Amino acid sequence: EKVFFYFNANSEREVSEYVKELLEKKFGANVSKFERNNEIWIYVSKKEVVDIFKKLMRKKTSLPEIVFVANAEFVKGFLSGLFSADGYVDKDGAIRLTSSNKDLLKETQLLLTLFGIFSKIYERPYKRKFEYVTVNGEKREYETNGYFELIIKNYSRKIFEEKIKLIDYKNEKLFDRLKKTKIDDNFVKVSRVEYVGEKLVYDFSVPGFNRYISNGIISHNCGEQPLYEYESCNLGSINLYAMIKFDENGNAYFDWEDYKRTIEVAYRFLDNVIDVNKYPIEKIAKASKNVRRIGLGYMGLADALFALRIPYNSEEGFKFIERVSEFLTYYAMYYSVERAKERGVFPFYDLTSYKKGEMPVEGFYHKEIWNLDWEDLKDRILKYGIRNVEVTSVAPTGSISMFFDVSSGIEPQFSLVFEKRVTVGSFFYTDIELERQLKKENYYNDNILKKIADNGGSLQGLEEIPGHLRKVFVTALDIPWWDHVRAQAVAQLWITTSISKTINMPSFTTVDDVLEAYKAAYKMGCKGVTIYREGSKSKQVLYAPSQAEEKRIFEVLK
Repeated sequence: EKVFFYFNANSEREVSEYVKELLEKKFGANVSKFERNNEIWIYVSKKEVVDIFKKLMRKKTSLPEIVFVANAEFVKGFLSGLFSADGYVDKDGAIRLTSSNKDLLKETQLLLTLFGIFSKIYERPYKRKFEYVTVNGEKREYETNGYFELIIKNYSRKIFEEKIKLIDYKNEKLFDRLKKTKIDDNFVKVSRVEYVGEKLVYDFSVPGFNRYISNGIISHNCGEQPLYEYESCNLGSINLYAMIKFDENGNAYFDWEDYKRTIEVAYRFLDNVIDVNKYPIEKIAKASKNVRRIGLGYMGLADALFALRIPYNSEEGFKFIERVSEFLTYYAMYYSVERAKERGVFPFYDLTSYKKGEMPVEGFYHKEIWNLDWEDLKDRILKYGIRNVEVTSVAPTGSISMFFDVSSGIEPQFSLVFEKRVTVGSFFYTDIELERQLKKENYYNDNILKKIADNGGSLQGLEEIPGHLRKVFVTALDIPWWDHVRAQAVAQLWITTSISKTINMPSFTTVDDVLEAYKAAYKMGCKGVTIYREGSKSKQVLYAPSQAEEKRIFEVLK
C-alpha cells in the first residue's frame, strides 16, 4: 500500500519539496519522486504514513475529523493547504474553492468562521462532457454533474490574507489584488427575523477551557451566572484558605472578622468595576448598569476544611459550607445597602420584589437555619434600598486557584499529590495543606508522596498514612455523588445566583446513578449541575488512576 501526492510542476514544485522533506524527517520514510506530463509525483509506502492517511480518509465525503478537534495553528495550516491546493484568486481578488461535495464546503465554511472569515456557497448546476486520455493512452469521456463554489469576498479576504495565507505565489497574487479592490466593512445586515417554533436544546460545559465551538462561533457558557439579555459577567473570589489562622498552640481556626473585612473590600471593588469598565457596545453597558449584578464567590474551601481538620462530606463540613456561604451573601448585601446610601440604588430597583421585603436566597425563608440577623438586613433594604440586584456567585476559579495554589471554588480537591516526570527526574506536586500536615507529623518524604500519587492522589487505603489524616483529606473521587450534590445544595441556600460545581462520579457509575443525581440536585434546590463520570472520555482535564475507586469510596463511607 502506498500514499501518493500530486503537484503541478510549474507552480507547486516548492511545495512538493517541502512535503518530501517533511515525510523524510518526520517519519524517516524513503520517499520516491518523479515527473511526468507536467506533474510531480511523490509516493511513500511506509506503514506508519499509510495508516495515518487511512484514518484521515475514513470519511470520504467530508473533512477529516481531526481538523475539528485540533488547535488553531493546525486549522490555519489545514485551510492554507486546502485553498493553496484547490482554491484560486479571481481577477476581483475574491478567494474561491470548488467541489462537487457541498458538505465538504459547508465544513470548510464552518472552520473559516473560527477566524472571523465569512463566505458564501453557490451552486453551479450546469453539466458538460469532455474527453481525456489516461496515462496508458486510453481515450475516455467524462460528464460533469455540476459543482459548488465557496467564495470569500469583501473584508473577509483581508482577514484570510492576514491569518490563513496561501502558498507564496498565490498569496502574493491575493495581496496585489486586495490593494486594487475596495474592501467593505465586516458587517452583516439582518434582512428579517422569523419565528420558526420551539426546539429542544441542550446545555453543557467543557471543564478547563470553559468554552466550545457552536456553529463556528466560540461560546462561553457558565453554570454560575444566569444573566438577562446583554448583561455582563462580573465575578470575584475570596480565598477562604487565607482566612485560616493559628492560635498559640498551633491549632487552626477560621477568622470570621478577617472574612468580613475581605468581603467589604471585594464587594466595593466589584461594584466599582461596573462603572469603570469599558464595554464593547452600549447595550451591554446599559444592561449591566441597570441591575448592577455582581458575583462574589470563594475558592480554597477544601484546603480551609483540611486545615480545620473537618472532612468535606461530614455533617460539620456541610455546616461550615452553609455558614461560609451565608456569611458571604449577608455581608455582601449589607455593604450593598451601605453603598446604596452613598450612591443610590440600581435603576431597576423599583421593578424588583425587594420593596415587598423579599430576598433572593432560599435560606431567608428558613429562619431555623439563620446564623445572622436577616430580619434586620431586610429592614435596612426596605429603608435604604440596595445597590445591586444580586451579589454572590461561586465560579469554578480553575485558573486563579492554581495561581494561588489552593483548591478551586466549592470543589473538594481532585488529587492531593501528582507526580511530574521531566528529564532531570521526578517532582511531586502536593496539596499545600497536606504538605504542611505531613511535615508536621514527620510523614513527608518522596516514598510517601509516590504512594499517594500512584493511588490516584488519594490517601484512602494507604496504611502508611494515619487514620485521622485519611478521614479528613478526602478527594473528589473519594466522595459519593450524593455528598457532592448535598454540598452544592447547602451552599445554594445562601448564594443569590448560582454555583459552578462538578459532581464527580467513579467509572463504575450507572445510567440510573446519573439520573438519580440529577433528580436529587433538582429536589434539593440546585440551580444547575454538571456531572462527570471518570474515564468517560479518552482525554479529560484532570486525571487520576481509577482502579481503586470502589475501595476508596467504601473506606470513606465506613
